[in-house]
Amino acid sequence: MSTPLARRTHRPFPLPKNCSRRRIASHVRVRAVSFAPLGGSDLCAIISPVDRGVVVLDLDDTLTDWWTAIGRAAEGVADDEVAEALRDVVRREAWIRRNDGAVHRDHWRLRVEPLTFWRSVFPDSESRASEMAAQFAEALRVQLYEDVSPALRVLPSDTRLGLLSNSPYAEEELAALGIASHFSTVISVTDPIRKPHPEAFRRVLVAMEAEPGDVLYVGDSPINDIEPARDQGMRSVWLDRFHDDWLPPSDVQRLQTLEELPGLLHKGW
Repeated sequence: MSTPLARRTHRPFPLPKNCSRRRIASHVRVRAVSFAPLGGSDLCAIISPVDRGVVVLDLDDTLTDWWTAIGRAAEGVADDEVAEALRDVVRREAWIRRNDGAVHRDHWRLRVEPLTFWRSVFPDSESRASEMAAQFAEALRVQLYEDVSPALRVLPSDTRLGLLSNSPYAEEELAALGIASHFSTVISVTDPIRKPHPEAFRRVLVAMEAEPGDVLYVGDSPINDIEPARDQGMRSVWLDRFHDDWLPPSDVQRLQTLEELPGLLHKGW
């Protein structure tokens, strides 16, 4: 005998542990559900959404390796001493450090305002700074971290993937890097709601029609990514690309490589 399909109802029914009514209610519209003859754990598995959840990724320094690109471009247009001088300027002027060890890195500024940094390398020669900035901008090619494509390929097939970036060129960058097809939603935010502004995170929730608790947010910056996403109720995963000293809260997962993410999702974290 066929099992009747679930209908929308406000009648309460027993739920197994770790299977919240809010999560069921927010996703019951996407799947026909059978109530009998299943037990509690089976019921939760079927009522849970078709996907394993929503994952939202940051772009710069999470997917794209700016630090390597900056070094290679500098070494391509200058000697080792000058290239290292530029790295020192970047550490000083593009890294925001907090006393608790958290660091935010605005490496993207090297693309939009390279002259600012080269002026600090050659403070006594505007012409030399301008020449080097132009050559550097021409040589700058930002690529994916080596772990990105392998990780994206083995994500659970029912994961919905979004991207939230302060870059106005996020869609174009994903296409140029060959990974645009992995993402169902791409949100670029600009002033005055650039990350870490709460509105940036609210916009990606609206775009993906997701509740905060159903979203896993992955980023490299405690300041721009992890803390504001967590404040919005998202589950936050810190991708510690630079081995910083920041100690995340106990409910924030810390990864050293993006290749750890698929395993985290398969575990249902």
